[in-house]
Amino acid sequence: LGTASLRNEGDCPQGAPDGYVPLSDFLARSLPEIRALFKGSAVLRAKPAMLMRNALIAAGNSGDPGLVPLIEKWLSYEDPGIRQAAEWADRGLAPG
Repeated sequence: LGTASLRNEGDCPQGAPDGYVPLSDFLARSLPEIRALFKGSAVLRAKPAMLMRNALIAAGNSGDPGLVPLIEKWLSYEDPGIRQAAEWADRGLAPG
């Protein structure tokens, strides 16, 4: 748990060992940083906002409460899809 797998080696960003980007590292980035990280790769066929939405859903499914602070930074994001995914993930991992 806690990693997003990139299957095609050509799609792996520099510095991503074995084609994995830790979910926490992904959630900590801004959308422009994600765009730069995957520049020139097929990963960007999906827009960075969609990638972040999916990462937030993965975070909510992870069972890792350590991701809550990273999820919370997306709760007020302007894109409603990202915001809703962050709200869902936060509810799933929030204590109580």
